[in-house]
Amino acid sequence: VLGNKSDKVWMHRIGATSGDVPVEGAVAHKAIAAFSPDGKQFAVSGSEQFLRVGATDGSMAVRVLKHPIDLTTEILFSHDGRQIFAANESGKLRVCDTATGEIVWDFSAHNHVVKGVALDADGRRLATSSADGTVALWDLATRRKLGSYGKSSLGYSSVSFSRDGRRIAAASGEGG
Repeated sequence: VLGNKSDKVWMHRIGATSGDVPVEGAVAHKAIAAFSPDGKQFAVSGSEQFLRVGATDGSMAVRVLKHPIDLTTEILFSHDGRQIFAANESGKLRVCDTATGEIVWDFSAHNHVVKGVALDADGRRLATSSADGTVALWDLATRRKLGSYGKSSLGYSSVSFSRDGRRIAAASGEGG
């Protein structure tokens, strides 16, 4: 997903003979984007922008999901592409259904900005990292917090699972 000098957002299709897909209403210098694991969908959001979802082949118009305006800091598709996890500056995480646009789960994940979101290989657990200096682990089936880890005075900027799902890595600005 690309921006240009006019501050418009486009989903560029490398090697495609037809044109790029415009993402109307998204502002390039404030936008973040993600692709679904199968590469068939993309999502764009950002500062004071609604979450927009489109088909990468341009077969469907880009649609605006019913997502409250907030500064979206990270976007992640579920492994099957049916849900989008949108982390926010408010410390909330919103889970949206990509087909209906409805919010299926909206919860306070942290006390400060959520910076990173990751799913384990099974798609059963979610990890979130935050500027509050913690990493949280969530069970998606029960929607319960399984634990909170770390304590960085500078906060964590990203998070990921190991392939086997037994470890979580998070990046902070500490350690020099």
